[in-house]
Amino acid sequence: MGALFFILISLGSILGFLINKYTLERPFFDSGPHAYLGMIILLLFAIGVGMGYILSNGHGADNLPKIHMLVNYSGICLVLIQMLLGISLLIEVLGY
Repeated sequence: MGALFFILISLGSILGFLINKYTLERPFFDSGPHAYLGMIILLLFAIGVGMGYILSNGHGADNLPKIHMLVNYSGICLVLIQMLLGISLLIEVLGY
């Protein structure tokens, strides 16, 4: 499930970059904090998927499940902030 989630969130970020570049005709990181936070989220979930793979194979230290949970919950919290930034960006682009 983690790998599928990571693939979907990666496709969403690629789509967001392409929309920003070709539809809005802006540079890739022109959306500021929204774009940078998206990269941090992708990195956190990539680490989480890697840890999940190690844990699913029965390997890892005693603290790895706790670190895995911390990384994934941090990513979820950042996704909630990302949604708010995306809504404010959408309002800015639509001109309301």
